[in-house]
Amino acid sequence: MSSSSSYKREEIESQNFANEVYNYDWSSTPLGPMDSWDAGIKTATSLCLKSVFPICLFIGSPYWIQLYNKAWEPILQSKPYAIGKSVKETWPEVSDLIVPMFEGVRTSKKGIYRVDDYYELHRDGYIEEAYFDYTYSPVFKLDGSVWAVSTIAQETTQKVLTARRLKILGEFGRKMPEIESLEKACHITTDVLNNNKDIPYALVYFVESKLNTGSRSMIARLTSTTFDKDDKNEYQFPDYFPDTPKIIDLSKVINNYDDKYVTLKRHVATYSFLNCEESWPLDLVIKKEEPVKVILKDGSQAVLLLANTFCGDQSFAAILICGINRLRTLDEKYLEFLQLVLNQMNTCLLQGKTREEEKKRAKLLADLNSQKVMFFQGISHELKTPLTLMLSPLEDVINISAQDNLTTSKKYQILLVEDNADMRDYLAELLKEFDIHRARDGKDALRVLKKLNKLPDLILSDIMMPNMDGYQLLEVLRTDKRTQTIPIILVSARACEDSRVLGLDKGADDYLSKPFSARDLIARVRTNINLSILRRKIIFQQCRQEEIKQLLLLISEKVTSKLNLDETLQYVAKELYQILPCEKILIISNKHIESISNRIVALFEGSENITNSSSEIDDYYESESQNISNIQEFLKNNPGIDISFNVYCDDVCKDASILSVEIKLNNNIWGWIKAYRPSNSIWLVSEIELLQQISNQISLAVTYANLLEENAEKDIQIKAAEAASITKSQILANTSHELRTPLGAIVGILSSFDRVALTADQNDMINIMSRASDIVLSIINDILDAARLEAQKLTLINRTFYLSNLLEVTIEKFGKRAGAKNIELILNYDVDEVSRYVKSDPERLEQVLSHLLSNSVKFTDKGEIVLKISMQSRDVIDENEENPTYGQILKKENLLVELYDTGIGIDPKYAQNAWKSYSQGDMSVTKKQDGTGLGLSICKSLVEINGGEIKVESQLGKGSKFWFTWNIESLSITSSLFISQFDEINDLMKEKRILVIHPIESMRDAMLKYLKNFNKVDAFDSFDKGINAARRHEELYNKPAYDIAFISLYEDNEAEVMKAVLELKILINHNSLVIIFITFPSNTGIEVAEKLIRKTGGKSFVIYTPITWKKLINQFMHIYQYNIS
Repeated sequence: MSSSSSYKREEIESQNFANEVYNYDWSSTPLGPMDSWDAGIKTATSLCLKSVFPICLFIGSPYWIQLYNKAWEPILQSKPYAIGKSVKETWPEVSDLIVPMFEGVRTSKKGIYRVDDYYELHRDGYIEEAYFDYTYSPVFKLDGSVWAVSTIAQETTQKVLTARRLKILGEFGRKMPEIESLEKACHITTDVLNNNKDIPYALVYFVESKLNTGSRSMIARLTSTTFDKDDKNEYQFPDYFPDTPKIIDLSKVINNYDDKYVTLKRHVATYSFLNCEESWPLDLVIKKEEPVKVILKDGSQAVLLLANTFCGDQSFAAILICGINRLRTLDEKYLEFLQLVLNQMNTCLLQGKTREEEKKRAKLLADLNSQKVMFFQGISHELKTPLTLMLSPLEDVINISAQDNLTTSKKYQILLVEDNADMRDYLAELLKEFDIHRARDGKDALRVLKKLNKLPDLILSDIMMPNMDGYQLLEVLRTDKRTQTIPIILVSARACEDSRVLGLDKGADDYLSKPFSARDLIARVRTNINLSILRRKIIFQQCRQEEIKQLLLLISEKVTSKLNLDETLQYVAKELYQILPCEKILIISNKHIESISNRIVALFEGSENITNSSSEIDDYYESESQNISNIQEFLKNNPGIDISFNVYCDDVCKDASILSVEIKLNNNIWGWIKAYRPSNSIWLVSEIELLQQISNQISLAVTYANLLEENAEKDIQIKAAEAASITKSQILANTSHELRTPLGAIVGILSSFDRVALTADQNDMINIMSRASDIVLSIINDILDAARLEAQKLTLINRTFYLSNLLEVTIEKFGKRAGAKNIELILNYDVDEVSRYVKSDPERLEQVLSHLLSNSVKFTDKGEIVLKISMQSRDVIDENEENPTYGQILKKENLLVELYDTGIGIDPKYAQNAWKSYSQGDMSVTKKQDGTGLGLSICKSLVEINGGEIKVESQLGKGSKFWFTWNIESLSITSSLFISQFDEINDLMKEKRILVIHPIESMRDAMLKYLKNFNKVDAFDSFDKGINAARRHEELYNKPAYDIAFISLYEDNEAEVMKAVLELKILINHNSLVIIFITFPSNTGIEVAEKLIRKTGGKSFVIYTPITWKKLINQFMHIYQYNIS
């Protein structure tokens, strides 16, 4: 019944609120009266007011007037009545965020959905953090425009806070295993609360209670905080904190807090806070045993909470000071969260106290056990020594028949260290097969060791001794290089595992507990001595192998150090003598085979006979000498080795044992290396292998010396050839200089005839002489350049020049020569890419191009020659330390030049000689042509000086392709000359439609690149195709297809060209079509072109190959001026 009445009450309140909205004076707002609103907005208003969900309509841009239902009011909280108010009036703190979103919905006509979106709102007298789920949906007018935004929202602040706080509480559980003490528990608490939004900071005071002369004192000690420390190890507390000392005596604190409370009013409730400016009210928390809320100097809030924990019959306390989030109210739910944090801290403190108690109990038990062990060890030591003296002899008597009477050919030395005299005597008797040295304690043992001429083979020591015990003696022996490898056996009454492990950790080789049997002791002593000998053998062998390795490396260094061969071999003999125990080392050569006896090239011998004082060497040779059968087997498998155990030697006038190993050079015997020992001495396999390795090294040394000798002879020959080449170049250069002077006079005289009227025959003779002079001058210049390049005296001179102009001028020089042979000479490049100023050496670039073009024209009898130019970028590292880009990868440009021809090609077997000076490849092909053979050599040298590369690809009878790269520096300036020329006709000419008819595909491609900026350009390889294209266009559009036609003209297609021109003029207006004939610049080509121009009449012109961009510009300028006139 109550729920029904509540529902009716809410329904009445909602209806009353809706009536208020309908009765609101909307005419006072920018929206105007509600009757004037669009039907769509009215419908949205009705849905909003009748909905039980919080809905607000924001109407009319840019004001966005609010209209909401009763369910929206809790979102406003204490904000004033907002019906009919704009967003900026009601929500000034967030209007800058939500107004752009409204505008976005209005312009895009699409809604927006957000989950747990964060806002800072001013709804209850302070800025608070709030979270919302909401949607922004467009409300459309009848015309389709958006006039309002419908907002359905639900506040999710409590959900977000709960999830955030639960995460903090869960972190305590994860950190619990790390707690080992009460102090660690306090640190874990502040670590968990660090960087927490709900608790911006935290401090933990641990409270200790003490009894002093009958009175009880309470000391609060600051244990941990979330604040960092400065350089002075002091916490960096903020200025608004009250006094926060590390230690506070709470028994001396007297404060009256009754008049220090202040009240804070909020929308939901009113809260009381203690004004905290001087000190933290720790005593008040302990007194009241409940949370104390305080307000600090800057208005921020904090809460002090008391943690009382009981562990058994003990209790202890800690005070947790928690900062409060400035953007949240300290309500009941906030306090509940802080109480949960306090409970977790209580658990941490209890865990820490439990762990401390466990550690104390464990330490007490460990101390008690240690004392027990020490007591029983002392008793056992006093009992076990006499027990050993009683039981061990009895055991020896019982087992006397079973004893093994082992004897050795060598008596080893043992140092016996024992403080008990009876025990010393007993042990000495047991070990009588060894030489025994005795000592009373550790210090006495060190004194005995100093007196001994030879170190003992084993040390047997007791542990519990006066002055210096066994452990201390062990440490001293193991730190001394002389004694650190001696095996040591410790004997002790301590039979526990800890004593045994301690002795072995300190470096003992074995550990024997009393009482022990005599057989066990003797077996351990023998075993450790044998193991020690084995270790020494292994160490000796390793050192020996390292010496051999170093010797071989040193020999290799001597071989490559360019020493005299005899000096190297003498060094080898000396070093080998130091490693190999012998009396003498000989290296013998039979290089002079015709001599009566072989020549000794190296000899080294010592002043004394071979002796081996080292026990390691003695042991090693003693063990290895037992394997003589292995040596015999080794000699069978390795020819070239000879061993004579007892042979008379004339050099030493006595019998000797000789080991001889052959030294081979290219499978021939060069000589021998021989080692001498006293008669009947044995040789080990390892020593034979050593001499084999030395033999191989000597073979390398001899080979290297022979190579050096051969190289020296070759160097002499090369230098002689270079000197001859330099002399030849000097003679040619000097001769060329001498020829240039008279040749210059001849050229000057010939040029003076240019302005003199001569007969045709005289002109022909002058032209022949002029061409011959040019050829001779070119040859002279080539010889001079080749001489300078060979002497490395030629450098490139960089300067600024116009790239396309150089290319066109260079190729134009070969136009008449190519035209005379009816060869299509084509220049192909992108106008926009190449028409620019660059920086490089133009003369040398022109020289390379001229040589390559000259070769192509010379060796091509028909077909085409194409010069293709393009730009390519490359990555380079800036190596100039003065540049700010030093060490960085920069983009640089270079010129890629490709030259194709359809000439005779190059035979692959002559291709490798193409770049050599004075080389002309296959003389059977080139003997009919003039030239010095220097052109390609000069090209390659100049390109490489520039930093580029040059290559050739060719097939005999099919033509050649030369290509090279040329480094340039691109500049950001273009030619004003050509731009100004073409700008005059650009607007008119770019609309022209152009037809190109030419049978050569390379020519069509070049023309299309030149004319790419024109309105329409069509290129065909036959007249029929071009005429058909013009005819189709005329039929489709009823207007002429082309304004300009470029037509190829040869001597043998004159009639065909004439016919095609007439057909085109019939299809296209006779007066508007411009005909441009493309022909060779030869006499025949000029005559044919002039004949056809007369026959066709109208606008007919001629352009001679090679076609360049400059020629086309001039042709278009001519047409443009012709049209104007």
